[in-house]
Amino acid sequence: ITSFMFVFIISYFIFYILRVYFTKRIIPVKFCFDMEIIKTIFKKSLPFWAIIFFVKLYLSANVLMISWFAKDYSVTGQYTAASSLLEGLNFIPAMVVIVLFPVMSTLFIKNKASLKNLFNIFFRYYFTFAFPTALGIFFLAEKIIFLAYPNGFSQSVLVLKILVWAILLGFFTQYFGVFLQSINQQKCYAKLLFAAVLLNVLL
Repeated sequence: ITSFMFVFIISYFIFYILRVYFTKRIIPVKFCFDMEIIKTIFKKSLPFWAIIFFVKLYLSANVLMISWFAKDYSVTGQYTAASSLLEGLNFIPAMVVIVLFPVMSTLFIKNKASLKNLFNIFFRYYFTFAFPTALGIFFLAEKIIFLAYPNGFSQSVLVLKILVWAILLGFFTQYFGVFLQSINQQKCYAKLLFAAVLLNVLL
């Protein structure tokens, strides 16, 4: 585990150096500190920090609660094995954020009618991709689990079949979240996520 941790740190350091290098090839980068700008950016970024925090808390709350209630790490492992596979699908909403956020923000200011059309069109494309993906994972759950974990995780098959629908709904939640953040309603989205975390824990 320690070796993997060091590899992780080294790879991120190399990644950082490369990002700085290629950024400097496009625009000049100068490292300096302006406390007024830092304070302004920090204040405006707080709702986004809250969003990230509540999303992480929402995703990790289940593992914590299962470990508390089950008192059995093997049960937690069965759940984590399935949920870890589905976390790999998070690149889909991540790409949506990268592509849509600046476009939606611009259209919100310049052309709300076009923003509405973009939202509806992309929602249909999103559903067309996400639903068949979830359906495929549901029917191939057993093969997926045994391919990823050859031994000892047979109980994760049912977990995967159930969780895939939660992930599907989560994709659409994140899609609406991108929309709310792009139209300057990030505080509203942060409150909704906080309510979702509370509801998840209470249920």
